[in-house]
Amino acid sequence: MNDRILVVHAFFDVFGGAELLTLRFSQALMEQGFNVDLLTATPVDQDRIKGIFGDVKLPRVMVKRVKEVEYLSRLMPGRLMRLRRLVVYRKYLPIVEEAEREYDIVIDTQSNLPTPVDISYIHFRFSILPPLPATRRGGFRWTIYNQLVNLLARNYRTPRSGRVLANSTWTAHMVYRAYGVIPDILYPPVDVQYFNTVAGNTGREKLMVTISRFTLGKKLDGVLEVARELP
Repeated sequence: MNDRILVVHAFFDVFGGAELLTLRFSQALMEQGFNVDLLTATPVDQDRIKGIFGDVKLPRVMVKRVKEVEYLSRLMPGRLMRLRRLVVYRKYLPIVEEAEREYDIVIDTQSNLPTPVDISYIHFRFSILPPLPATRRGGFRWTIYNQLVNLLARNYRTPRSGRVLANSTWTAHMVYRAYGVIPDILYPPVDVQYFNTVAGNTGREKLMVTISRFTLGKKLDGVLEVARELP
């Protein structure tokens, strides 16, 4: 099989569930005989990936940096993630249009928008709908930021993806509310056998466990606040 597939994933500067899905997704395609390329705006540390995710077969990586995004990253490290992703995908539009002539399938795995590709995989809706009160999400700075991001994303309001995938029924519902698209559901790769074994351990301690990557947006300090209120 000589079919070529391009996977677009803007950032590999942090490693979490979205990155694992992209790599496993690419690996599954390669195992089926497809030629897979990965397009990203950040360098890919293959040794670090294998140290975190284990023995993952990587596709051919193409790094195309975006200067505006690198400036935002230095200005506010760990923040402005939606804005940074949006800038990358807007800059990548001409590349994606050209890729559609070179590749049999183009897949977007991180924009969280129904971008103009063959398949968009959405982990979480890009837009915040309906708007939350400013007092609940960081005050007026959050409100202004959210309005700016939604304004820049308006050209994506008309879905152009050939197919939209979501990571859960909840996400699919939110995507439908935001974009009027009914996605197919493709659950992320999870070691179900391992977690079933752990869940069946009746002798385990009464502990609160969370699984997440360490980034500011995850607000992991809130886990401690919740744990303090539990018996």
